[in-house]
Amino acid sequence: MSENNTKQLPVKVILSVKVDGKEVFQKEDDLLTKWFNRYLCAFISNITLNLKNLNGGDFGIWLGAITPGSLSSLIAFSKIAIGLDPTDPSPTDYNLKNTYMSTTQLSTRVVQETDNYIMIDTSANFTFTEDKTVYEFGLIGKAPVSASVYNEFLIARDVVPEGVSVSNGQVLTITYRFIIGTYP
Repeated sequence: MSENNTKQLPVKVILSVKVDGKEVFQKEDDLLTKWFNRYLCAFISNITLNLKNLNGGDFGIWLGAITPGSLSSLIAFSKIAIGLDPTDPSPTDYNLKNTYMSTTQLSTRVVQETDNYIMIDTSANFTFTEDKTVYEFGLIGKAPVSASVYNEFLIARDVVPEGVSVSNGQVLTITYRFIIGTYP
């Protein structure tokens, strides 16, 4: 491989943190967990792989939930959480270390699509009622374990070592951008 060739990852993730609409932090190639990698592998290979739920318990994905018209059973993004612990992330994390707030009110949309990649954003807003410094950010997904039961699992956990200070009344917006494919 020549010096000008770079290896492109098939999934790139960008975390954006804004306070009252002003970006205060952005990080590329965030830490996707082992559990998200296993989720993707199970989905594309039809092999049952165990994940860890938010309590650390093992569960297998039930792919029998996939029927024509039931793709909603595979929606991975279920909530975004924020936390107060500055501990470095690990690929084996299964939850935030100290969750402060989470929301299921997500906005997910396709931002851009070309022949080479698809870009998807999922975002959430948090309105603060007290002053806090937030260190950790997590994207939580859900996976079917039966026809009507789902377990949540941690897709990504990211930490801002210096923290993000948010005051009473301010709105914190968290966006996870997934770029799937080869992005220039």
